[in-house]
Amino acid sequence: MPARPAPVLEALLHGVVDYAGLFPPARLEMSAAVTNYSRYRESETAWMLGRFICPAARLAELAPWRESIAAAERPWRIAALGRGGETAAEFLQNLQRDLEEIASFRSTFEDRVVVDAFEVRVPAGIVSAESDVIRAWLNSVYDLMERQGPPVLAPSFEAKPGTADDLGLASLLGALATEEFSSAAETRHRCLPGGFKLRCGGTEAAAFPSPAIVAATLAACRDDDLPLKFTAGLHHPFRHQDAQLQVHMHGFVNVLLAALFAYQGDWTPLELQALLEDEARSHFRVANEQIAWGDHVLTAAQVSELREEYGLSFGSCSFDEPRDDLRALGWLPAD
Repeated sequence: MPARPAPVLEALLHGVVDYAGLFPPARLEMSAAVTNYSRYRESETAWMLGRFICPAARLAELAPWRESIAAAERPWRIAALGRGGETAAEFLQNLQRDLEEIASFRSTFEDRVVVDAFEVRVPAGIVSAESDVIRAWLNSVYDLMERQGPPVLAPSFEAKPGTADDLGLASLLGALATEEFSSAAETRHRCLPGGFKLRCGGTEAAAFPSPAIVAATLAACRDDDLPLKFTAGLHHPFRHQDAQLQVHMHGFVNVLLAALFAYQGDWTPLELQALLEDEARSHFRVANEQIAWGDHVLTAAQVSELREEYGLSFGSCSFDEPRDDLRALGWLPAD
């Protein structure tokens, strides 16, 4: 049997990378993305691998691989990306199309695929709307997912974060939190309570939010008790300067630990920001059952519990880079 990492790292990294090979900067053809994901599922580090991310509009393109997917030992888990929309009305029309395509895809592949996550951008007009407008829109979204979605569907809503002083998301996050405990939510069985999706980078420097903005977003999601998903720009464990883009990139270890400490305690945005900005690998220590930053410690049990409740995974167009960097650190066994 292959050697296993420390239990705390298994808790931190289990299913943590949703594979987004179809998206920039990799932007692979479907055949290459499917080949990669299939290979990763059979590797010794398959336990780190999460869902295959695919636009709902492109799910039908997986049809040529129906036999190989059906023959897999475990069903494929899919995170479908929605079309979104510029307006609330356009968003709902596109959501209808997305759900129809998910239903057709599930019918074709039967029980060999599980579409249990849905990620989508919120119309800008909704983010800036009054709270009651956001709640009405959100209720319409949830009702449509409940009526026409798969057996279980967890939505993640993406919106551009604001500054550290004015997050610009308070109404949206508040509506997500309020709807979770509404009387309507008690009648839903398919559509799970929604979470927030935070974009941490992209293909240009302007796409990378500052540590202050990320810290403010983490604290806001903690305050509203919301699940959280990360995407883009998290290929490497620790914060570092990228020579090509001339920008500091966030590290996925920095981001995951900051989120865990935020949900576990009452860390302020400034305290979270300090962790996010730390580039010194020696400040991050792993023992068998514990992971620490400075004097702050999380146990494997705490990490498992928090990740199960709040998600805390990230989408990446590369599975090799995060895994290989962790091996180079000695945090994962050598290949």
